[in-house]
Amino acid sequence: MPCLFPYIFITAILYSVKTFRKIAGKISHISLKIFNIGGQFGYAFLVSALSGYPAGAKTVAELKNVNALSETESVRAAAICSSASPYFTISVVGGITFSSFKFGTMVFVCNFLSVIAVGLIFSFYKRKDKGGKPQEVVFKSYVTLNEGANSAVINILTVGGIITLFFVLAEMLKDLGIMGWSAGIFGFFINDKNLAEGLSYGLIDYTLGIKAAANGGIAHLSLPCVAAMCGFGGLSSITQSLGFLKKSKIKTAPFWAAKILSGLLNFTFGSILSAAFLI
Repeated sequence: MPCLFPYIFITAILYSVKTFRKIAGKISHISLKIFNIGGQFGYAFLVSALSGYPAGAKTVAELKNVNALSETESVRAAAICSSASPYFTISVVGGITFSSFKFGTMVFVCNFLSVIAVGLIFSFYKRKDKGGKPQEVVFKSYVTLNEGANSAVINILTVGGIITLFFVLAEMLKDLGIMGWSAGIFGFFINDKNLAEGLSYGLIDYTLGIKAAANGGIAHLSLPCVAAMCGFGGLSSITQSLGFLKKSKIKTAPFWAAKILSGLLNFTFGSILSAAFLI
């Protein structure tokens, strides 16, 4: 929560910065060719890249509301703009949780490659609906610090409520023995108790899953498993994003597919990097 607040606050006022808007515009021109998404996608992509869950989905929803993204483009954009932030993967996961910035950097690389791969795949979603012409950000040109702080606090309260709900849910499932049962299933495929438990918790909340996975230190399959949890996000992060997407009437079934695909791709890239760098 302390990590998320400043990011949501900063992104609330970023579109006041002229340079940021220019960079976003250039990204939109590139994304039209690569991901078949024009409009103001560059802005959503930058916000997602800086802030991670659920700021990307929130921004996509806002752009859809002001017709800066078409219905089809918003589905493609939501699939791409839903990932863990670089700060979380490198500093929190790598530096704090696993005490290895190298490990965190590899998780970030897996996450980045997965985002690009998912974007390329979803560019074929309703392929006949071509991306619109890249546009400049249409939001008002200036946001006060008070407005930015107010927006950030409201969103933090919403996100915090969902995080608390799923934390309690995870504890309830643990007491009922369901978490142990699901960990046992993962244990059939991964011969590591800590990683199996981490993946089990990761289905609910990826932060809880990563914390559990770190109890055994860095093992052979730590990178692919942790990367997969960051890619999928868990039900907690997905619910946070769905709350914004549903309000803007953006189809959520493709978003679910994108999160599952992202988790699988992250695991694949993690396995390759783990073998290549002997992590």
